Amino acid sequence: MLAVRMIDGAAHCRLLQTTRAYALPHLDGDSAGPAVREAHARDCKERLQRADADWDHMTAMRWMACHGPLIGDVRAALDWAFGEGGPAQLGVELLVAAFPLSGRLALNEEFMRRMRYAIDCVSGTGDADMRLKLRLFVALRSLALNARMSSAGPYGSDEQILRLARAMPDEPSRLTAWISLWHGAMQRGDYAQATVEATRWMACAKGCADPIEEIDARRLRP
Repeated sequence: MLAVRMIDGAAHCRLLQTTRAYALPHLDGDSAGPAVREAHARDCKERLQRADADWDHMTAMRWMACHGPLIGDVRAALDWAFGEGGPAQLGVELLVAAFPLSGRLALNEEFMRRMRYAIDCVSGTGDADMRLKLRLFVALRSLALNARMSSAGPYGSDEQILRLARAMPDEPSRLTAWISLWHGAMQRGDYAQATVEATRWMACAKGCADPIEEIDARRLRP
C-alpha cells in the first residue's frame, strides 16, 4: 500500500502507483473529492516551499533523497488543478513553487509545456497576477537555458521580462528578472548587455537591502 523510507530518522511515506490508481476513482466519485484534492495541492505547495528553503542547508544528494520523490504528488496535483473545473490559480501558484524541483530533476521540457499553459491562465492585471506571470516567464526562460535552447518560445523573451519587471511595484520582484536577463546575456555571449543587467541587478539589490545579492552582482559583472 505504501512505500516507506527512513531519512535522518524520519519516515517518508509514498503511495504506490497501484494503490493510487485504485484509490483515485473512489476519491473522484465522492462528494469530498474536490476538497481532498485541494488540500493535497496546497500541501504540495507548502512542501515545495520548504524544499526550496532546504537547498542551502543540505547536500544535493541528501536534498534529492528527501524531496525528489515529491514529484509524483506534484504532477498529480497539477493535473487536477489544470483539469476541467479545477482551480487554475492554485495550479499556477503550485507550478511556480515546483520550478526549483523541476529544474533539479532536469524535467525541462515537461515543465516548460506546463508553464506555457499556465501563463495563458493568468489573465488578470493586478499586482499579484503580474508577479505570478513574471515568475512564470523567468522560470520558463531558466528551464530553456538549462536545456540549452536558444529560446523559450513565445513566452519569456527579454522584452516581455523587461516590460513586466518595470511594471512591478517592488524591488524583490524586479531582482529575479534582472538575474534572469543577466544569465541569458551571458549564455549568448552578449557581455555588453550582461554588464547592463548586472548594473540593474546591483542597483535593485541595494533597494532590497540585500548585501549578498549586491556582492554577487558586483562580482559577476563581465
